[in-house]
Amino acid sequence: MMSENIDILLVTGNKAYDVVKEQSNQLSKLGYNLDVKKLQTDVAAFIEPKMMSESVETGAYDYVIVPGRTEADFSGLSNVFKGPKNAFDICEAIEDGLDELSPRKAADKVIDISEITIEELKEKEEPSFTLNLSGLEIGKGPATIIAEINNAATLETEDIHENIRYFLDQGADIIDLGFSNSTSPEEVEEVFKVLDTDAPLSIDTLDPEKIRVAVDYDIDLVLSANKEVMDRVGEELGNEVCVVIPDDETIGSLLENLSTAEKLGIKTIADPILSPPNSGLVDSIQRCHELNKLKPGLPTMMGVGNVTELIDADSLGINALMANIVSELSVDLLLTTEASLKTKGSVRELNKSCKMAYISKMKETYPKDLNIDLLNLKTKKRKEFPPEKLGEVIDGLHEKEVTSSKSPKGCFEIGVDREKKEIIAVFHSKNSEKHLTIKGRKADQIIKKITKRELIEDLNHSAYLGQELKKAEIALKTGKNYIQDEKLLESL
Repeated sequence: MMSENIDILLVTGNKAYDVVKEQSNQLSKLGYNLDVKKLQTDVAAFIEPKMMSESVETGAYDYVIVPGRTEADFSGLSNVFKGPKNAFDICEAIEDGLDELSPRKAADKVIDISEITIEELKEKEEPSFTLNLSGLEIGKGPATIIAEINNAATLETEDIHENIRYFLDQGADIIDLGFSNSTSPEEVEEVFKVLDTDAPLSIDTLDPEKIRVAVDYDIDLVLSANKEVMDRVGEELGNEVCVVIPDDETIGSLLENLSTAEKLGIKTIADPILSPPNSGLVDSIQRCHELNKLKPGLPTMMGVGNVTELIDADSLGINALMANIVSELSVDLLLTTEASLKTKGSVRELNKSCKMAYISKMKETYPKDLNIDLLNLKTKKRKEFPPEKLGEVIDGLHEKEVTSSKSPKGCFEIGVDREKKEIIAVFHSKNSEKHLTIKGRKADQIIKKITKRELIEDLNHSAYLGQELKKAEIALKTGKNYIQDEKLLESL
């Protein structure tokens, strides 16, 4: 939206006024016509429609933007919309999503700025190639993500479909079915017989007989084809889409296999094979760089799971870095897996990383300040509003930690159920007939049940339970181990 001739009023309270005024000044430099109205309330979240109708002439502006933290519905007032929950984000919301604002929901919930940007960039992009895989366009937009289901033949049918649903929800574009060397072609066929999904599928094997089965079931993508595979089933792979790999760690071997595949009529995607850290990672990245210069426009794939799975470090930063490295190398498809606990969430992380890398590349800028990030434990700028100290100031810095799990009525044992993604609080009553188990996905859900049943009397015990239940909730979100009475983030 053009900023000229648009009149905007930013409404706020006393506490956030200075921040809102600074945001207004920044937007004014971009050509917006802005006023700021400070209502007589300290907390902007308390602003309601009645207060607005008595204090603001909403019809005088094209957009009257109230704080996103207010829970009120402003649809009864003309031109009144909710801004972001945090006043520091007003500029981004207005610059990138003014038309999307809602009178009912905070801007954070109705504007996905990164998706708007990606669609705009894709319209301008002139890709060197595009490949259609069962309706999935490869070669345009962020890199395509392939998520591998490990040892698919060992899983029950419902577990396979649950994995497919999970990976698609996390942002995967293609579902890869992995099979171990010990899996027979007959077992592979049993998996394909029970599959019920519209998602593009690939098979991850170098066994020609398993590949034959997959081709018979109209597989979308074959991972992978080397000289031996093409010697044995090359004719059957004509017109199929295959990821071609080298027979050794040389670019010459890969080029030779690509040439063979093209003669057979195979639609090729090249994979120079990404090596793990301290086992040739830099050399393999160099091979991809060399291939990119020798065969510009050739579709390429990299298995970034070889890096995330083989280093004991949080996957988030690794996926962010690898996504930007492969973006520089113009890699089109990324294969990853969540085979271990430490890589859980890698598909989601890679999905977001690839979007960030794509926006960065298309805008010819660094992967920062793009309205999309992977900052989960750290932040770029403070958006805090420290409360004003009132009355007597009491120093609690030297108080001991609250550690008691016992109360006159009994004690609580707290844990997590990873499969159901639930917090479990077991009340061991001093009266054995009154033992109780309470479950929920958030700490406050369980606390409400505990207080409603009057299971605690002591304030210290209440504080302890709140602390432990919140730790359990964070452990479920982050994947960290939860052990009652032990620190959750020891290294921070």
